[in-house]
Amino acid sequence: IVQNLPFKELARDERYVFEPFCGHAPFLTAALGRLRALLPLDTNAKQRHEYFVRMLSGMELDSFACEVARNRLILTDYPNPNGWRIVNDNFFSSHSLKNYLAEAQIILCNPPYEDFTPENRRTISPVYSVNKAVEALHRVLQRSPKMLGFVLPRGLIDGQGFREARQKIISLYDNISLIELPDNVFNYSEAKTVLLIAHGRRTHGQVLRYAFVEKKDYERFLYIGEATSNVVVPPEYVQNKKDASFRYGTLQRVWDSLRHLPRLGDKTKIHRGIEYNIPFEENKSIFVSDVQRSGFAKGLWRVTDDFEPYT
Repeated sequence: IVQNLPFKELARDERYVFEPFCGHAPFLTAALGRLRALLPLDTNAKQRHEYFVRMLSGMELDSFACEVARNRLILTDYPNPNGWRIVNDNFFSSHSLKNYLAEAQIILCNPPYEDFTPENRRTISPVYSVNKAVEALHRVLQRSPKMLGFVLPRGLIDGQGFREARQKIISLYDNISLIELPDNVFNYSEAKTVLLIAHGRRTHGQVLRYAFVEKKDYERFLYIGEATSNVVVPPEYVQNKKDASFRYGTLQRVWDSLRHLPRLGDKTKIHRGIEYNIPFEENKSIFVSDVQRSGFAKGLWRVTDDFEPYT
């Protein structure tokens, strides 16, 4: 994410980076490396450290994680002293959040994916969404930073909860990249995730890139950044869709070419069939006895054998 954001497009004193939910500060340490590479060669160690401290900030609820983040930044900028701006606070209820978001031009984030508990919602109300990832992205987009880098649930692509966020991203940014990852990314989670990289103020030449990484290719992606498939999405695809879905698979061009053909729903009414609202495996005896008593099995036989409608 950090390597694909054009830090150099910002003036040297505008490259403010903020990492909410920073944990052990993976984004901040990566950003420090980018900032170091962009500094003039004649910058001395003291000036460089003061610049990094001014440009980088993070927020984390867990106090121990804050200490880990500070120590990691100290080691990354060794042998310079501490002074890193890692605030121990709750992103969703912090009184200083507005100041951090107003200052930041680059926001890098891997938010929590779970929903708020009822108690959480009472203490931090009002909230836009019951989901923490949706809420975090919503609050960040309200401030319209110049560059975004997020690790989000795959629902960002076409999930209903992210619908407004997708529309906001399309209206704000000129370059949008989405990289769909497999479910073996995290050691302790099987959540399917997508990387969001967005930058550049919206113009008429908007570019949306969609990439997909299969599980077998994930190690290669980690080492050289090569996805299984990469597609540049036609601008009209997103702009003409009412739901602003980001999904654009490898077969999308086939579906586009078939779009003018009639659909099954144009010829007949499609209904949901008969279903039970109880698990089948644990209630096989109930299903069998119900079918036998009602004569439904005989009815099904007529449908499949004689093609007579069953009523």
